[in-house]
Amino acid sequence: MINHISLLLVFAILVTAVLTPLQKQDRHEQIVYAIKLFCGLFFGAIAAGWLMYPFPF
Repeated sequence: MINHISLLLVFAILVTAVLTPLQKQDRHEQIVYAIKLFCGLFFGAIAAGWLMYPFPF
């Protein structure tokens, strides 16, 4: 069954895979950038969702 976390994981991986070669040329810089970008997207979305949880909409 597909849930939000798995979709978020797929989204973060795909965005990282597309943007990393466009932004950095050196292989070492690409690896560092990819790790930072993936962590920022994945954990940032989880943190934002956790912070918005108490607000009723």
